[in-house]
Amino acid sequence: CGHEYVRETDIKSVGLKPTGRRCDVMRSSPNGDRLVKCRGQLHDTTLDWEDELPEPDFSKSIHHSEKATLALTLGTSLQINPAGLQPLEALENDNGKLVIVNLQRTPHHDEATLTIHAKVDQVMSGLLRELGLPVPAVPQTSALRQQASQPQSKPKPQSQPKPQSQPAAAAAAALSCSPCLKNTVLLGILLGILLVMSGALAWARRT
Repeated sequence: CGHEYVRETDIKSVGLKPTGRRCDVMRSSPNGDRLVKCRGQLHDTTLDWEDELPEPDFSKSIHHSEKATLALTLGTSLQINPAGLQPLEALENDNGKLVIVNLQRTPHHDEATLTIHAKVDQVMSGLLRELGLPVPAVPQTSALRQQASQPQSKPKPQSQPKPQSQPAAAAAAALSCSPCLKNTVLLGILLGILLVMSGALAWARRT
């Protein structure tokens, strides 16, 4: 029937393989006199290396990539083609921009309008807050729930720190200011994304 399920737990299989579950969506029976469960076999939607990109998603992605004036890539090395080349289509359009958010450098960093070396959750959470939008809560997986339910051991008593020399105290003070530096870097990241997005929106209004 085409129904999709979003699970809070990990699916162990990859490569569009059966998960062992069946669809429980209610639908009309063949003669239309009653409702019955679909009972279709469910499979994962995680692509393996040799799997082709599924349709109609692949054709839709090409269509939107060719029309986009801003491509935002999140947490991808952009090394698997043809998907890794699609964000570059935005650069072919007038005033098109490419933003890459990834911890490591990608093959297309030199072509990007803006590159951000940070975790995607941190960048997007900060961006949503800057735009005044709610940050969705992350559902806990079974592993996280199990970890949270385990009794925590008491913390070991900490010994008193030894007196520090002036250079060591200055270094410790500099380290204690790392959250301030982190906030400053995050603010710069957010401003960069907002500038790129506002430029794309301004171009869209003119056209």
